[in-house]
Amino acid sequence: LADATPGRAAIAQFLTSEFAAFALRPTDPQDGLFTGYYEPELAG
Repeated sequence: LADATPGRAAIAQFLTSEFAAFALRPTDPQDGLFTGYYEPELAG
């Protein structure tokens, strides 16, 4: 997403921070990749 427009840069920074927060989250492999992120009530 290398672009000169500040809007796209802000979106890229937001997505990067959101992905980092998700990647650092402890997960259970049996729950599936996105279970803990999109459906926290099913993760426990």
